[in-house]
Amino acid sequence: SLLSLNAKLSVALFTCQTIQFVAANHANTDGAKKLPRVFGKIMDALSWMSLDLGLAMPGAGCLVPRFQDTLVFESLAFIGVGALFVAAYVYAATKDHTDPLVHLRRFVEFAKFFLPPVTRVLFQALSCVEPAYDAGDEGSVRLLIVDHAVDCRSASYVPMRIYAIIMIIALPIGLGLVGLIGLWRLRPSLLKAAKAAEVSQARGSARAQ
Repeated sequence: SLLSLNAKLSVALFTCQTIQFVAANHANTDGAKKLPRVFGKIMDALSWMSLDLGLAMPGAGCLVPRFQDTLVFESLAFIGVGALFVAAYVYAATKDHTDPLVHLRRFVEFAKFFLPPVTRVLFQALSCVEPAYDAGDEGSVRLLIVDHAVDCRSASYVPMRIYAIIMIIALPIGLGLVGLIGLWRLRPSLLKAAKAAEVSQARGSARAQ
């Protein structure tokens, strides 16, 4: 069925995304061993699976050339699209449509694919490193790994750090908690449906015998 196919494709995509994120984190870690060249080529071939919102929207690279702009653009784009789904749900619910929850299910599908890349960008805003040429004196600098034009010890970096922390709490953590609460509220209905399926299966087996 389509639901089964969607579930299998989702698992395959999430697995590739997870491997990519772990590999990127490994590459940005001080003292980490270099990954095999073959592995790097495989990651490059699968880079389209990262589903970066900045890459998905034509011309976005010209609009947000700096990392701090990318950080704001991708997080607000995700929130904006999510707000559209929620607004569609509210409108459908007020107009007594047959299944207003379909809009929330579509948002869940959207979040499944695009929240991981947005989360990666948010955590990249917190990843800094001391350059190899730094002497380590009092005036030393710490550079943002993804954008060496950003000094993590400068006053201009503080707003970016605060923004990233707020968005991490709101998006990956906040949406995750909302999802858990929603599943807990649906728990009685899910248990009832599972029990009804077991009874139906038992009756089918009895008839077959």
